[in-house]
This record gives sequence, structure tokens and C-alpha cells, in this order.
Amino acid sequence: MDESIVAVHHLPNRFYEANEIEAVLKKFPYLPEAIVRANDDIALNVIKYLKKQGISIPEDVAITGYDNLEGMMHVVEPFLTTARFSKHGLGRRLAQQLMWGRTIPNLPKRSYT
Repeated sequence: MDESIVAVHHLPNRFYEANEIEAVLKKFPYLPEAIVRANDDIALNVIKYLKKQGISIPEDVAITGYDNLEGMMHVVEPFLTTARFSKHGLGRRLAQQLMWGRTIPNLPKRSYT
């Protein structure tokens, strides 16, 4: 993985502001073949920025979102590719993991930084 084109750090507005997206993408030494964003709102802002730069989506760079905001997918052309997931199921899985961690005290801890 080329770390020079990875942006997983936190910014004050968590990439919801167009200027944050622009600043990060300008630092990339080159554009990747695909950009995967944490959610559809951010993915749409990435698409808007890249299109302003004359970059063709998905021919030059493929963009994907995550959370399937169906009303948002049709805001830009071309339509946004997104991943559908169950928020209820995700919450249930999180609760199960928390409870499992409490019942197994020696369970290795994960660090997500």
C-alpha cells in the first residue's frame, strides 16, 4: 500500500468540508485508481472536487462511498457507487463485541488509530 495516497487521519471537520478534501488531495503525489470514503457525503464532495479539476469519474478515478444514502446517490453524475449495510445490524454486532470483551477479560485489545 502506498502511504502517500492514504488519508485516514482526522481533521477538524472530518473531511466534511470541501477545503479539507482539497488540501489532502493536493498533497497526493498522484491520483489513485480508486478512492474509498468513509461515507457517501464525503464521497460526493470528493467527486465534486475532482470534477472541478477536470478529472473524469469513474474513467480516471473510481469513487465509492459507504452507507447507501439513496437520495444522495443521484446528486452527482455519474451515480455514486456505495456499500449498503444495516445500521441496526452494525449496532447489534458492536454490542455483541462489547459484551464478549467483558466476558473474556484476557481478550487482546485492538487499537484503532
